[in-house]
Amino acid sequence: MQTEREFLHDIASPLSTISLNLDFALKQYRHKIEDPSFWKHIEVSKEQVKRLIDMADKRHHEVRLQNPEK
Repeated sequence: MQTEREFLHDIASPLSTISLNLDFALKQYRHKIEDPSFWKHIEVSKEQVKRLIDMADKRHHEVRLQNPEK
């Protein structure tokens, strides 16, 4: 099982990707959201959110297996 530090390090990558893509999309396409490139950045961010949820679910499952409720 990952350490807490490893887990936090792993979730930092998708969080950074989300932040960078949203920031770029908003700065670059703020007045033209109909541009397909804007939506490409939004889709990348959505995929990273899904990745984060999957990572959190996996971690939660691992922790519960290590510490079953009594």
